Amino acid sequence: MNKINPITVLLLSITIFLSSITLLKDSNKELKDSNKELKEFVSLSSKYNTLKTSWDKKVKTIDLIDKIIKSTRIKNIDKKVEKKKIIIKFENNSPRDTDKFVNKILNEKINIEKLNITSSSVELVVGY
Repeated sequence: MNKINPITVLLLSITIFLSSITLLKDSNKELKDSNKELKEFVSLSSKYNTLKTSWDKKVKTIDLIDKIIKSTRIKNIDKKVEKKKIIIKFENNSPRDTDKFVNKILNEKINIEKLNITSSSVELVVGY
């Protein structure tokens, strides 16, 4: 039976040790990168969550539109509530009332899909 040379064992163990250290450093670098990506993802998800909660409220949007309609002096407003949107149409001879209504709508935090303003009528589509 042949004897195992101690120098060979020492060199093999040093080689294994060095390769382990290299792999450990690479793993640490990957871990830091994935932690950085996780932090970016968490910040992006929190931004998305705040935007979703502020823009995606059907009841709040309907109540806000109703409040704006009641606060104006326009009498014949046609409002239709559908699955994903609210359609508001009215014809008015007073440009002052129309201007007040449009200013109130534009100053609120709502998702305006379509806004068509002419001299005597307004058509507004609000999504939620």
